[in-house]
Amino acid sequence: MAELTLGVFPSLVGSMSLDFSFKLAEAAIAKGGPVVGLSSQMPAFGDFLKPEQIAEFVAFIKAMCTEKGWPSGN
Repeated sequence: MAELTLGVFPSLVGSMSLDFSFKLAEAAIAKGGPVVGLSSQMPAFGDFLKPEQIAEFVAFIKAMCTEKGWPSGN
C-alpha cells in the first residue's frame, strides 16, 4: 500500500474517484464546511436547496474549471 501524506493528493483526472470530488463538494454545500473538514464559515444550504439543485450547481461550477493546472477536487 502506498504511503499517504497529508495535503498531497493524487490527480483524479480520468479516474472514477472524480465522482468523489463531486460528492465532497455536494456535502460541503448541503451540510456546511466542517462536515468535510473545511472552515465553519461555509454555511449549510441543505435546508434551502434540493439535492438536485446542489448537484446541478456543483456540475456548473466544475464545468468552468477547465484549467489543467487546478486539482480536480478544487
